[in-house]
Amino acid sequence: MSAKVLTVTWADFQLRVSLAAPDCEQQSMPTAAYVHIFNRAWFCEQFWPYWDNVKKALNAQLLNKPETNNAKRGTCDEITKMFVAHLILSARQLHGDEDVGVAALESSVVIPDGFSLNMVPGFGGHRTVVIGLTDDGENYEVEFAEPQLTYAQYQTTPVENAVASGVSYAERWV
Repeated sequence: MSAKVLTVTWADFQLRVSLAAPDCEQQSMPTAAYVHIFNRAWFCEQFWPYWDNVKKALNAQLLNKPETNNAKRGTCDEITKMFVAHLILSARQLHGDEDVGVAALESSVVIPDGFSLNMVPGFGGHRTVVIGLTDDGENYEVEFAEPQLTYAQYQTTPVENAVASGVSYAERWV
């Protein structure tokens, strides 16, 4: 049996993220009238192994391994952009030409000293992704997902938990 597909309005998704992180700047122009909320099991068990393979293939083909963060200059922005692009492609495959985008937002955060957001330690600025995830096809949560992690390291953190732990959430956009 296939999982129920959940789409919500762009405004509902933006409102949900705003409630979890009220001081965050947000994109005002919608990318589509609706956004696709990803099924959590699919996201972890189907998308993440695919994403691991995308990173490995790009790193093997290109100089300086662009899909691997480095200590000298973090490449979280580059990794995150590619991650969101592949989420958009995944949603497009499901919805075709419907007016449905992706419930995934590039997000700039500052992680406080002593806290780790999905294995990324503070103190420091970081670019990551907020994604809408559903377990039942009817309700959803907004959570930080870390594109730098491998399938073996997979984890997400609810936005409201990260903000309550001191993560400063500065901005978000598709």
